[in-house]
Order: sequence, then structure tokens, then C-alpha cells
Amino acid sequence: MNPLKKLLRPTPPVVAVDLGATSIKLLVLKPGTPPTVTHALTLPTPSGTVRDGLVVETDVIADLIRDTLKTHGITARHAVTTVPYGKSVIRVLSIDKVERKALTDTVKWAAESQLPFPLDDVKLGHHLLDDLDSAPADSKIDVVVAAATTEGIARHAEVLRLAGLEPAVIDLKVFAALRAVNHTPLEADADAVLTVDIGATASVMILTRGQRLLFTRNINVTADDFTLALQRALNLSPADAEALKLNKKVPVNVTPDRVTEALRVPMNTLIDEIRRSVEFYLVQANTSDLQVARAFLLGGGAKLPGLSDALEQTLGIRSELVNPWVHVTVADSVDPATVESLSAEFTMPLGLALRGVQPA
Repeated sequence: MNPLKKLLRPTPPVVAVDLGATSIKLLVLKPGTPPTVTHALTLPTPSGTVRDGLVVETDVIADLIRDTLKTHGITARHAVTTVPYGKSVIRVLSIDKVERKALTDTVKWAAESQLPFPLDDVKLGHHLLDDLDSAPADSKIDVVVAAATTEGIARHAEVLRLAGLEPAVIDLKVFAALRAVNHTPLEADADAVLTVDIGATASVMILTRGQRLLFTRNINVTADDFTLALQRALNLSPADAEALKLNKKVPVNVTPDRVTEALRVPMNTLIDEIRRSVEFYLVQANTSDLQVARAFLLGGGAKLPGLSDALEQTLGIRSELVNPWVHVTVADSVDPATVESLSAEFTMPLGLALRGVQPA
């Protein structure tokens, strides 16, 4: 194709597909300034079709997505999705400065001992955080290394193709989350921002400073742990425990004090993990000028009543749920209840969609 013709070709609308263990989110974004969300849909994930974040029944999931697109009259075919947390990893590595032609091999060698997957089983990418040309000859430079298993990429790309979509981007969840949060610049250069994604079966914390990624870490407490705690302590069905967790339905015999007590252990464990991880990074980084100024929460588990306040009290920083809609226009066709109540759940899909409409 003629390069000029390709440059002038309008960017098509994109379908973001967030494949979760309990729900599938579909978000359609039309390019513009700002972009416009034309559809935001949530589908329950059929039981047994997603395991450890990876789709295991591709035909079933693809049929569900294809039927939903048809039902809602969605004709966009360019699609973006993610590799699940368990099938991807991001590390910030410090390496010796080398000539640019040797950079790829140097990053590969440095990453080999830091990744939980064999190098032969992943697609590896990197991004320099420091300027290679201006760094002194004997200095260290920081580089972000991202790896995703070929299985994770192939499986989720297959779902899109079987659903009649064209995979345009296979992103990593960390990058999608940060893109949607789109932190407002803080007054002090030393200020850092903490982003915490609490999903049904996987949770991750991300520490950034301006546009610089500092640290990521998986957290061993998920939204499902809160549901299970309510189910066991209050003798509830899984559905009733989930509804109570989201404050949608409170059984008549359940008092606020009983709910607080049932959630105390998993909530304290989550907050302690976040606190220790931040402290660990600050010690390892050996920096005295870094201050964590704000925390952003996303994912269904972030809506747990009292979590934001508890995190704010423990860490001493302002904590809030992400509102991803401030970066886009939402069409009248989108259910207002979705916009109002599902901001945390749609932060990730919106971050994916924003990547899909960005110029190549």
C-alpha cells in the first residue's frame, strides 16, 4: 500500500474484548477528539470456559461474542484484547550501557533469569527508560521488559478470529490499565502514583512516576477471596455473597458489623501486601526523594465498600476509584447505569480500546 494512502486512511472503530474468569467486557470506541464510546457490554463468562485467565473453550467464547455483536448491531471488526496476568510479566531491569546494536541481545540475556517462563515460550519486548545516547559509557540504564507467552497470545487471538474479528493489538493488562488511568501530572517531580487492579482471579499493583514505570507486582488477594469470605462467614450462596460484596443486595439478617468482620482478614491481607510491596521497592531503589502521592483503584474488587478508605488510612495517601469516562465521550446509546456503576470494571477495556485507536 502507498505510504501516503495508508497515512490518510481513517482509523476504524475498535472493539476491546476483555476476557475474564467471571465476565467478558466488550467496549466499542470510535476515534475522534475525544474518542466516543458507542457500546459497553458485560456478558457472564460461561462456566469452565476460562481457567487461570486463559480461554480453554475458544469456540464457546467466540460464539458468545459473535452473537452479542450481531444482536447489538456492532459492525466494527478491528479488535484488541489482552494476555492474562498469569501468562505475562513485566520487569524493570538495570543493565550496563551497550551499543544500540547490542541492546536486544543484552536485554534478552538480562531478562532470562528474571522471567518465570522459558524464553523459547514467550514473545519479548523492551522499552528504554533512559536515553542510551546521552548516558555515560560506564553507567547503568533502566529498561522495561515485557514478556507474554506465545500460548496466551495465540489462544486469545484465536477467540477474536473465530468471533469474526480481526486482532489488531494483543496488549498487556498493565499497559492497558495505565493508559486508562492516564494520571494527571502531579505538582512535585518526586511524587509517584500507585495503581491497583483487583480482578476476580488476579490482582496487580503498579508504581509509576510521571511516565516512568517503576515497579509491578502480583498480589495474592483477589475479588473472589472477598466473595468467598462473605460466603463462609455468613452462610450465603455464591450469588448472594457476590451481590453483598458489591452492595447490590443485603440479606435481612446481615448487619454492617457482620459484613465488616467477615471481610476484615482478606482486606487487611490485601492492604498489608500493598504496603509491604511499596516499602520493599523504596528500600531496594535506595531513594529518599520518592513520595507516593495517590492511589487509583480499578477492577470489580476495587468497589468493595470501605476499601479505598482503609487503604488511604494505612498508606496515608489519597485513594480513589478510577473514572475512565473522563477521557472520552459516551454516546447516548450506552446504558447510563453502565456508566454510573461499572466504571471500575470498564477501566481495563477502555485502556485497551484507546490503544486500538491510537495512530500506529
